[in-house]
Amino acid sequence: MVDVFLIHRYRLLSEAIVGSLSSHGAVTCVGSSDSRDDAIDQLRTLETDVVLVDASLGKREVCETIRELRETNPKLNILFLGNEGSDEILDYIEAGATGYVSREASFSEMLETIEAVSRGQTPCSPQVAASVLARIEELASHPSQRCTRTIDPAVQLTPRESEVLQLVAAGLRNKEIAQQLQIKLPTVKNHVHKILDKFQVKRRREAIRLAYEAGLLEDPLPRPSVVKFENRRRRV
Repeated sequence: MVDVFLIHRYRLLSEAIVGSLSSHGAVTCVGSSDSRDDAIDQLRTLETDVVLVDASLGKREVCETIRELRETNPKLNILFLGNEGSDEILDYIEAGATGYVSREASFSEMLETIEAVSRGQTPCSPQVAASVLARIEELASHPSQRCTRTIDPAVQLTPRESEVLQLVAAGLRNKEIAQQLQIKLPTVKNHVHKILDKFQVKRRREAIRLAYEAGLLEDPLPRPSVVKFENRRRRV
């Protein structure tokens, strides 16, 4: 039996996918969510084999969701559901996705992909495989581009962005940061996005590393005490 968790922005389509998965004997849908933070909260207590992330969340949200899930559980299998011809596929794979399910695929093909990934396989089309190999060759031919990135000396963080960065480096999630600073969750997300944009990076870990190297953070950082959030969402 393969346990699947679905992250999809649109309720109608989400319920249709959950219902289809639940009707199949070899797969069980253990939960679903329409947002990154809620999904991560649920997955702290739920045990699942595969997380299916739909591209309806938007490119940035999908990438951040995949990265946070990967950081929380490096062995987790993460599939994204999207368009095969999209240029965003490589971004999702670089973020840590195990594979993808094309929106043009049939339900049986989606099940085959989910089951294959749960067995440790990484099925993909020849087009995607070629794109991945081309990306690897590009990185291999320009190794200096991967290790010489630094923060522009002209970049300055606001006092609030510095506070948010400090808490991110301490390991807090967005919801915990909002609780700690007594600000709204969308405000925290906005600060994080601005920090990543200023540092010209895509991942929080990259931003933290650059901040340490630039002397913007002290190491080690203690983890502040926060109010824990109980997950009261019902399982699907």
